[in-house]
Amino acid sequence: MLGGRSCIARRRSCALSSLERTPCTPLVLTTIFLTARERGQETNNGATETPGGLLRRGSKWNNDLEVEDRAKSWVLSLWLSVAMVLALAVRIALVWSELPESMASHFGAGGRPDSFMSKGGFFVAMALIGGGSVAAVFAAPLLLRITPPKHLNLPNREYWLASDERRNSAFDRLAGLMGWVGAATTALLVIATELTIQANLERRNLDERTFLFFLAVYFVFIIAWLAQTMRILRIPDASAP
Repeated sequence: MLGGRSCIARRRSCALSSLERTPCTPLVLTTIFLTARERGQETNNGATETPGGLLRRGSKWNNDLEVEDRAKSWVLSLWLSVAMVLALAVRIALVWSELPESMASHFGAGGRPDSFMSKGGFFVAMALIGGGSVAAVFAAPLLLRITPPKHLNLPNREYWLASDERRNSAFDRLAGLMGWVGAATTALLVIATELTIQANLERRNLDERTFLFFLAVYFVFIIAWLAQTMRILRIPDASAP
C-alpha cells in the first residue's frame, strides 16, 4: 500500500510540474482523481473483507493492479478526448476563413438546414454545451466520492454503500467505464461538428446517413456500457446471501 500511495503521489507531483506546458483542465481533473483514489486506498488500508475485489491487508491476492488499471483507463480516455478536441480545433483554424459568416447550425429532416447563426457563436455554443457535457461525464467519478450516500443510486445499492470499503471499491469500478463514456461522447460531438463544417463549406445538406450511423454506434456503446456496469456491480458470489 505504501508503494502504491508513493506512486500516486509522484504522479500527482509530475502532473502539477507540467501545468505550464499542457492544458489546465485535464491536468486538474487527473490530479483530483488520483488524490481521491489515494484517499480511498487509505480508507481501505486495514480492511479485512474482500467482497468482489476489496483490498485486504497482508493478502497476496488483493486487487491493487486491477484498481490501478481502472485509474489508467480513466486517465487514458481523458487524454484521448483532449487529443480529439485539439484535432478539431486545428481543423477549425485551417478552414475558418472559408466558412460562411452565417453558418447552418441546425438541420432538419433529410439534413436540410433550418437554423443559422454566426460562425463564432456556433463554435462558442458547441464548446460550452458539448464541453460542459463531456466535463460532467469525466467529473462524475470525482463527484460520486463527495456525494452523500443517501443521494447515490447504484445497482445493488444496499450492498455497495454498506461500508466505506465497499463504496470505494464501487467508485473504482465505475471510474474507468465513465471515462470511456466521456471519450465516446467527445467522439460523437467531434464527428457532428465535422459534418456541420463540411455541410457549410460545400453549401449542402448535412450528411444525415453518416451522422445517424455514428449516433447508432454511440447508442449501442451506451447499451453495452450499461450491461458492463451491471456486471461489475453485481454482488460477489462469496458475499451473496
